Amino acid sequence: MLPWLGGFFFCLQPDITSMHALTLISQQEFAELENPSAHFLQTALWGGIKSQFSWKALYTSFDSSYPILILERLLPFGQRVLYVPRGPIIESENLEVLTKALRALQTFARKRKATCLRIEPEIASEDASWTEALATTGFDKAPRNIQFKGTMLLDLTLSPTKLLESFKEKTRYNTKVAQKKGVKVLVSHQEKDLHVLYDLFRQTGIRKGYRVNPWQYYKTVWTKMIDAGQAELFQAYHEEDLLSTIMPYVHGEHAWYTYNADTGIKRNLMGNTLALWEVILWLKSRGVTTFDLWGIPVTKEQSDSFTGVLRYKRGFSGKEVEWLGCWDYYPNRTWKQWYGRFERVYNHWVWQTKHELVY
Repeated sequence: MLPWLGGFFFCLQPDITSMHALTLISQQEFAELENPSAHFLQTALWGGIKSQFSWKALYTSFDSSYPILILERLLPFGQRVLYVPRGPIIESENLEVLTKALRALQTFARKRKATCLRIEPEIASEDASWTEALATTGFDKAPRNIQFKGTMLLDLTLSPTKLLESFKEKTRYNTKVAQKKGVKVLVSHQEKDLHVLYDLFRQTGIRKGYRVNPWQYYKTVWTKMIDAGQAELFQAYHEEDLLSTIMPYVHGEHAWYTYNADTGIKRNLMGNTLALWEVILWLKSRGVTTFDLWGIPVTKEQSDSFTGVLRYKRGFSGKEVEWLGCWDYYPNRTWKQWYGRFERVYNHWVWQTKHELVY
């Protein structure tokens, strides 16, 4: 069967959940339902941001209790993908509810005539309930992950003294070196400083071989996050020299170490370490309890490529976690064997024509 004929067969798919449906709601209603422990990628704010960049934000709720942000993107030849970034957020303690929620998502995908439904829950890979529910409902492991599969979580409920004592000896030493040498960490909202972070981030991407979205994308994201009080730009300086920059995101009691760039100037002053310490103190002042260091390698090949990053983050002695990663559901199973290749071609085409990343 040819994949582009799949649309004729949507009507043959059974509606396996009628009582537990996924309901479309407004952005305001979604914001009122938001879980304070949700990932920032599952917020009304993030949906509004992504709506400006070729995605449509679908604000939904399951059983009027669980808000689920679904991003929809139209693809060539009448195809479309639904993506649930870092969601859905459903308690795994109740396997029945979890299974019904996944089936409701599948029904929703069929009604939207989606080619692929992709979910990427922030759930540990060893969670038995989720593993069983995914197998029961017919989700397949995606060929690649969109977000980082591994991360490191810092417990910020400790006092600053206890927290500093929990760090590796070298990290504690580097923090004190930066302080003694006169490194200062400042907060900025100026666009010119945001552009400095972008330039450094882009240069790192070129050096390490990964693609970076254009400036307008980051300007929009960073400005809206800062204006909403959910992000800050921290800069480590020594005299007039900028040493490093860090952009953390905050939602409720959780925070993420999303963007960081080092200028390479006066690295012996350890400005990057002091900057992250000042970020941690700022987060604690806001009542944040968990700080996600946003990405560590989970394979030996990745570890070899990110040796310095891994060593730096491990110095803060967080808990290393591996998430479940991306899982796909195909309403028309014929597309399962074709979609990976189709998506690679489409992603490459978007980059070549618009210099933008799809996700």
